[in-house]
Amino acid sequence: MRDYTKYKIYQEAYALTKEIYKITQKWPPHELYSLTAQIRRSAHSVNTNICEGLSRDSDADCRRFIFNAYASLKETENHLQMAYDVGYIAKDDYDIYFKKLDLLCKMIYRFIAKLTADG
Repeated sequence: MRDYTKYKIYQEAYALTKEIYKITQKWPPHELYSLTAQIRRSAHSVNTNICEGLSRDSDADCRRFIFNAYASLKETENHLQMAYDVGYIAKDDYDIYFKKLDLLCKMIYRFIAKLTADG
């Protein structure tokens, strides 16, 4: 088994989740059970799927959860776009978070490719 806390993809995903929780605290209260909840869940799903995948014994099991993490990250990206479009996030902040999301997407994709090549 792998120690998921030592993997850069987990560390980055966890940090992103914390940032999403912080920025959404400033969003309108009427979004609490809507967009706020959705983006928090999807962001949190990224690091939890990475954690679960890295805790599996086989590369095939790990890869399945990492694919789920990637899908949740793309969902988070969509929620972030919506938040920007409706004015909950300033352009500069959106650009910063989008770059972080894009970097994490690439990291996850490379990790999937490595698992596929190894197994």
